[in-house]
Formats: sequence, C-alpha cells, structure tokens
Amino acid sequence: MASDRRTTIAIVVSTLVALATNIALDLTTSLPMLGRWAIAVAAGVAVTAVLVRPRTPDRSE
Repeated sequence: MASDRRTTIAIVVSTLVALATNIALDLTTSLPMLGRWAIAVAAGVAVTAVLVRPRTPDRSE
C-alpha cells in the first residue's frame, strides 16, 4: 500500500516539475515548443528517477 502511494506521489510531483519547467522556459526564453518540452520531460524523468530509486537495505548489522 505504501509503495502505491509513493509511486503516485512520484508521478504527480514529476508531472508538476515538467509543467513548471515548461512554463518557466516559455516565459524566460525563446526556445521552440519542442525544445522546451524536451527539457521539461528530461527534468521530470530526473525527478522520477530520484523519487522511485530502490531503497537499499540497512547494513548496520
């Protein structure tokens, strides 16, 4: 159950990051739409990779 919630949060956050990145690039640069979305999707994928990376077991034994 917690894994499903964590996955959902990761998807929502990465989507919001991609959208915010695209809006920021639209307002501050004159890049074409395809270029802006390519950068925005790359940022979203990077956020997803950070949020859903597998947890390693604790080796304190």
